[in-house]
Amino acid sequence: ARRSGILGQPLKPASVQEFARSLKRWYAQHGYILHTMTGATLRPETATAEITLQEPVAAKKPVDVIFCKELIVDEETGELLTKRQYKEKHETRKYAGFRRKISSMDQVNTTLVETSGRTKPSRIASALQLEPGKPFRWDSNRWRSIASSGIFAKVLRASPQEAEDGSVQMLIV
Repeated sequence: ARRSGILGQPLKPASVQEFARSLKRWYAQHGYILHTMTGATLRPETATAEITLQEPVAAKKPVDVIFCKELIVDEETGELLTKRQYKEKHETRKYAGFRRKISSMDQVNTTLVETSGRTKPSRIASALQLEPGKPFRWDSNRWRSIASSGIFAKVLRASPQEAEDGSVQMLIV
């Protein structure tokens, strides 16, 4: 507030905007990536400004993990196959185009199918220090450690999602 010049001064839009930017920077530097200033109201009777903030908290279940598996859509039948099943089904083919397709695998049509996994979302939440009802605070270094630990074969998405009650849940796919 002091840096933006709003303390002890008439309330001006430019100083309020500077205060909002400064506050947003502070929030981001400290991991409160979803926190923000949503408004400022001048109270002439008390010669004060009322600042409104949005500071979301972690949901009752701070982390949810959706496990999925990438399957190949067989172009002939439309059935879903694992890589091994796809190779076994088509291994009798000898033409070069098919061998190239099998070896590169980036030219086959794939889809993700939800499956089950053993990693407990509560353990991930604990490692990220996300506690239900506490301000949602993101620590990118902790996330990097988790993501590179090998606990997940591949992370397609890791993003905060707003829950129905206004709290925030970290969704990992």
